[in-house]
Order: sequence, then structure tokens, then C-alpha cells
Amino acid sequence: MDSLHYYIDGFADDGACLEGLGYFSYGFYYYVGFAELLCRYTKGKIDLLNQEKVRRIALFQQKCYFPSGRTLSFSDANSKDQYRLGLTCLLALRYPEVELPSVACAGGFEADRCYRFLAIYRDVIWTRRYLEKYSVNFCPTEEGQENVSSICESDWHRQRAKCETHISQPDNMQMDCGRDKPYIIQPGGICAEDNRYIVLPDAQWSIARGSSGGGMACKGGTNGEPHNHNDVGSFLYLLGTEMLLTDLGTGEYTKAYFSENGRYQILCNRSLGHNVPVVDGKEQQAGGQYRCDFFESDGRGRTVIHFASAYGNSAVRDLIRTLEYDAASERLVVEDVLKTDSAMPEREKENRCASVSVTMRENLITEYLPEIEAETIVIKGKEHACRITVEGATGPITAEEKSHTDHRGNRRVVYCLSWETPMGGCGERRCRFLVEPC
Repeated sequence: MDSLHYYIDGFADDGACLEGLGYFSYGFYYYVGFAELLCRYTKGKIDLLNQEKVRRIALFQQKCYFPSGRTLSFSDANSKDQYRLGLTCLLALRYPEVELPSVACAGGFEADRCYRFLAIYRDVIWTRRYLEKYSVNFCPTEEGQENVSSICESDWHRQRAKCETHISQPDNMQMDCGRDKPYIIQPGGICAEDNRYIVLPDAQWSIARGSSGGGMACKGGTNGEPHNHNDVGSFLYLLGTEMLLTDLGTGEYTKAYFSENGRYQILCNRSLGHNVPVVDGKEQQAGGQYRCDFFESDGRGRTVIHFASAYGNSAVRDLIRTLEYDAASERLVVEDVLKTDSAMPEREKENRCASVSVTMRENLITEYLPEIEAETIVIKGKEHACRITVEGATGPITAEEKSHTDHRGNRRVVYCLSWETPMGGCGERRCRFLVEPC
């Protein structure tokens, strides 16, 4: 039982799984499976699901979905993740605030290439239980039995089809990927009633959903998180189903990927593979001490992140990123301010102003071939496009082609967009850029 408590302690207090959505599904499925059996065995005397933090964990999944079906890809996550229908049905039966994303986003019979029995079996029986509760016709086994022999691919697809029909009806429980049903405001996560803005204050994540079905998300946190990426202060930007400014998510799991010396040589794990600046020619460093210094989000699209400590550069007194996102227009304004002299007494500034010169080079990641003209970048997907307008870049904006190997071992081309930021007042560099649909 102690190990189960340690498992729950591994989640942030707001219910977030810092390892990513896939690890939430994997681990929580086993926890809930055991918890349900233990509750039945003890005739309800031990109910591990009757905990406030467990309830907040159950609500985490729906916060990771954008209306288009794309998912948050922070840490070792996947931007096209698939949820487990059985687990979600069981959680929806237990916690009325839980919402089912579109069944089109659910993993099928072969979603788990290891075919783990607990998840496959319960995908059927817990989905069946959900459908039975809401009086949806299905093909039952013999009365009072949940026959293991009925767990086959065809039965799975029948249950999934019936569930999809059920939750796609707008008058039936209002469960249609959460687009019409407001989220509930929870102590462990701020949600606007119109379902556009979410804040997970303990994980230091801010999530916004745009009118096209895409959105924006950004994070603070530390560089010592489980399945860590050096990504303090990073953000991603989607229009519809297309992540135009990306978080690459998980890479291919190799020996180097989990080695101390090799992990941060891999693009998707190092800060160069994220939408964060390069400071004085250096990337962010790995370790819990390299962290966000201050995180604040108003739940209406404005987030402020102080993250100078992520770089470990003693000459940098503060690095402030402000993101302002409007869900209706899907316009995102990002402003970065680097300060080197804010903590100095006035009498010292004159002497050090000329000598302290810390550079800052902006860095953005996209999987689409960018078009650059002067201070404007256009990124075109198949259905959507965005324009990035940079204010006052020093020198040209460049696009460097890089290679990324995804979790399944597929090599993909990505582009690092970068430009130098101008020197402002004594010891300060400032950059502002606008991202908008075009």
C-alpha cells in the first residue's frame, strides 16, 4: 500500500502528471484497476478513489486535449496521444466532472503494442458498464458474467462504436468532447466557464483553447522533472490540428536517451529543441536547481514567467517572458526581457554597464518549412498558416534544418528559427513578437 501512496505523491497537487499524458494513462490505469478490485474485496471499506487528490488526477486528462483532438506534448508526451476509453468511462462513472473527449481520440485494440491484459480487458468491461448505466444497447455476456472470452478485437470495436454514438448526441449527457459543456472550476486547476483557459498552478502550466480548435500552452516548472526536458518557459501554438510552433514531445527511447551524458545531446530533450531563448550562447541546464523563478497566469490568456535560473548564468539578473493569448482571434504576443543589472546598486551601474553584455538569441521550433522575409516569418500547414512578426531583430532571421527521431524511430525534419535581440538600456535586452493566423 505504501507504494500506491508514493505513486500518488508523484503527481503535482493540482493533479498534473509531469511525465505527460501517455504516462498518466499507463500508470493510472493500473492504480484504478487495483483500487476497484480492493474496494470490491473489502466491500467498500478501503476506497482508494475516495481521495481529493485522486479526483484532481482523474480530471487531468481532459485538460490536455485541444478541441481539435491534439494533445499537450510537454515532457515525454505525444501531441497525437490517444486516451483509454475504458479508464475514462470508469472515471466518468465515479467523478461527474470527468468528460469524455471525442471517441475518435480513443486508442483502439492495438493502441498498446504490448497488449497488456488489464487495460484491454477493462477497455471493454468498463466501457460496457458505462453504456449499461446510460441504457445504451450493447451485446452482453451471460447474465452476471463478464466473460474473458468476449474480449476480442471485434467486441472492442462494437463497444467503441456504441460509445461514440452515445456521446456524440448533443442532448445526451452533453458529452461531446467538452465543446459545449463548461468545465468545472476546481481548486487544483483554474478553468474559465467558457472552457477556453486552464491553469495548473502547481505544475505551472497554462493552457488556452482557440476558436479553430487549436490553442496555446506554456509552462514554467524545473529542469529536474520526471522524464525531464530542458524546457522552462517554453510554449506551443496550434491552429486547428496543426502545431505550427511545436513541442516535439518524446523521442526514440534508446540507451543514450536515458543516459546522463547522452540525454541532452538529443534535440527534443535539450532547450534548443524548444521555444525558448539561447542566452549568451548557452542553452538551459539540466537539474532541479535550474527552474522557473516565478509563474503567474490570470486564467484569461495572460501568463508571466521569470526563468533566469534555468540558465545558471550569474550575469543574468532576470529573464521575464510574458505571453498574451486571445482565444477568439488566436493572436499570441510574446515579449522577452533579459536584465543584467536589476540587482545592482545605482553606484555600480556606471562602472559595469559597459562591461556587462549578455546576448539573447530567440529560438522557435516548427516542423513546417518557414518562409522568411525581413522581420516576418510565415509558417504554412496543410489547412492553416500563421504569421510571426518580429519587432526589432538585430541581423537576419535564420532557419536551420535539424533532424528529430520520434518515439517510433521515424526521422523528421524540423526547423530552428532564430534571431539576435537588440540591446536596450543598460544591461537589458528586449524582444517582442506577434503570432497570428494568416
